[in-house]
Amino acid sequence: MWRIVVQPRAAGALRLGGRFALTTALAVAAGCAHPVRMAPDVRIRPCGAVVDLSGRPIDRSLLSWESPDQVDERTELDAWCDTVGPAILAQSRPPVRLPSDRLVIVGWNVHLGAGDVVGLIGELRNGRVAGVDPDAPLVLMLQETFRAGDLVPPFSERMPAPPRLAPGRSRQDVLDIAAVGGFNVFYLPTMRNGRGTDVREDRGLAILSSLPLDQVQAFELPLERQRRPAAAVVVRLASSSGTELALRLINTHLESRSGARRLWLGSPHARNRQGQALSAALDADAPTVLEGDLNTWANREPVLARLRRRFEPCTDRRPTFGAGLRLDWFFSRLPQGWTTTCWRLDQKYGSDHYPIVAVVHKLRSG
Repeated sequence: MWRIVVQPRAAGALRLGGRFALTTALAVAAGCAHPVRMAPDVRIRPCGAVVDLSGRPIDRSLLSWESPDQVDERTELDAWCDTVGPAILAQSRPPVRLPSDRLVIVGWNVHLGAGDVVGLIGELRNGRVAGVDPDAPLVLMLQETFRAGDLVPPFSERMPAPPRLAPGRSRQDVLDIAAVGGFNVFYLPTMRNGRGTDVREDRGLAILSSLPLDQVQAFELPLERQRRPAAAVVVRLASSSGTELALRLINTHLESRSGARRLWLGSPHARNRQGQALSAALDADAPTVLEGDLNTWANREPVLARLRRRFEPCTDRRPTFGAGLRLDWFFSRLPQGWTTTCWRLDQKYGSDHYPIVAVVHKLRSG
């Protein structure tokens, strides 16, 4: 029989290691012990302004905000929010809804504009993507898109800002994509893209739609390492039977890793805290599609378990990123008579993520 003998000095080191592990675990657990309560945020903030595609201010009431109701949370988020330009909301297409029993939705992290969104739109509309009706209404829910120009405020050394991300290839500005495609657009900047006085660029979430955008919302999710708000709209699909599907679309990009407040070890708990706040702010019964880069390291993360209790996940389980990781997810909750067919495309189109395509469609009766 083997016997393991621990020398006194080594035992002391093990005790120290055990205490460190326990301390770390308690610190991580403490960060997610108190659920974040979300509440309407009606404050007038510079970063809460809304403009159209030309940069002209529009009515702030067209975009509603929800934020954590704790003062310290809002103060930290405001510091990040003030580094970006205003949100963009533009209804380029007239409010005409032709009858359709299906809606095509693309979810995609476009790698700071490196993904060829315009090229993918062309393939979708020209019928070159199998399983997609080129005449169906189209919505794109994009993460890591960007906007450059004077709408982004000048840089100050006091601003919290991450390093600039700019892949070494041509990039597509979200405003150019919206103009070329003729889409209605909601762009919600999440953070500045880089530090320095010569950088006038922010990055964020975009929802581009051939259908009108209603009930536009921004959710200021609790701050972990970086600011990660979520964007939401309602689109209305008029079916051939004369009924209407009012569908809430939620675009989100959760934290990729934790920061010093969790000793750099609590990333799943950071994401779960953000997911808990978003889930609590949503209508429990409304037809909903939630898509985004959730940055999940494993299939059993708490945030995924939370979302699976409320929504149906995409059945395509293939990785969406390198190293076999499935970072990008599509969840839906639809009324009776509707369903979702969802799959990952086989090409990245210049991004470091694969796009996910979903077709929300009406079931055939009989």
